[in-house]
This record gives sequence, structure tokens and C-alpha cells, in this order.
Amino acid sequence: MKGIDLSYANKVTDWSAVAKSVDFVILRAGYGKEYTQVDSNFEKYYAECKKRNIPVGCYWYCYAKTKAEAEKEAGVFLKTIKSKQFEMPIYYDVEEYNIFKLGKKAVSEIITAFCEKVEKAGYFTGFYSNPNFLHNVINDTVKSRFTLWLAHWNTNTPYCEYGIWQKSSKGKISGINGNVDIDVCETDFTAQIKALGLNGFSKPETKPETKPETEIKISIEFNGK
Repeated sequence: MKGIDLSYANKVTDWSAVAKSVDFVILRAGYGKEYTQVDSNFEKYYAECKKRNIPVGCYWYCYAKTKAEAEKEAGVFLKTIKSKQFEMPIYYDVEEYNIFKLGKKAVSEIITAFCEKVEKAGYFTGFYSNPNFLHNVINDTVKSRFTLWLAHWNTNTPYCEYGIWQKSSKGKISGINGNVDIDVCETDFTAQIKALGLNGFSKPETKPETKPETEIKISIEFNGK
């Protein structure tokens, strides 16, 4: 599937054209630990995606430097996305160099603290980052525990353990002025999310098994001799 991610920095001029060009959209919900830091286009862009049945996910940009700050960011994020439904995963965007300098233990704990809090609230959760972070400051437990949205701007990538790959920051999409990030997804997240009853969806009811009519008849005749 071909997708894009959008924030306050992207100007959408024709949502009908966008809907014809992409299979999903990931929206920036906001950043940091204050509710005033919600992305100015989040509510509008979410409504436009829903109006046109475009599968949508979202992300929160990380500035946390401790586990406690990450949990606080998660709390604001959860308040921001409350009562909404997302067909695609929910991500924590971790790419600030000041966070990179904290080292592997601290960065891994920050990602885990945020993602676990969001996951416990009923969301299919992952993190966004780049090869430099993945190799140097994110441990294997985090990489295997949460789905990865990989930022690697290239025509191909050797990093195969991703759910979504952001392959370019200079894409062109009808209905959007200027450059836009281009994403590729080969996983049917929507089916998984709905089947598990996550991201604001209710888990499908399972019907009780019933024995075939012929099996019931045979049982009755046998018991009645």
C-alpha cells in the first residue's frame, strides 16, 4: 500500500485527489507533554480522512528525556486521540539528536514507557525512527516488541523488520502543495486492528459453534436406541 504522513507543514488543497492517490495516511497528532502542543491540522485532517474512508493512523513527536516525561507525553497523546478510530497503528516519533545522546538504555526505556502506556489503553502501538537510532540506541527488546515505522530515504532498504517504510521526504501527491513524505506498507494492519478490537474498534463477536444437523440426529437416535 502507498501512503503519506501529514502535519501542520503540509497544505492539502484537494482531498478528493489525495483519496485517489493514496491507500492510507499517518497524521501528526502533536508533540511534547502539553495539550497545547496538539498539531494545528490534526482534527481537520482526521475528519477529512474519515469523510473519504482513507485508513488513518497517527503519531506523537517525542521530546521526552526520561521515562516519566515519556509517560506524561503518552497521557497527553491519549487525551488527544480519545473517541477516535484508527485503521493504522499509533506511533511514537523518536528522532531528536538530544535524545540520541542519552544512550541505548535511556532511549529504549523512553520508547517502552510511552508505547506500553498507549498499548494498555487499547491501541496497536509502534515507534518511528531511523537506522542510526536502530543500530545505536534502541535495544533488541524494543525492536521486537513494537512495530517499526522506518525512516530511510532511499530507493530501497536493507532493513526488513519494518511495518511501514518511509522511503522519501520529497514525494509529490495530487492535491498537496509541495513535497510530502511517501510511505510503503505491506502489512494488513487494518484487518489485525479490527480483529483485535484495538484503536477504538470493538472486537467482533464470535458466534457459538453449533453441531451439524445430521450429527445431532445421529446422537438422538443412538441415545434412544
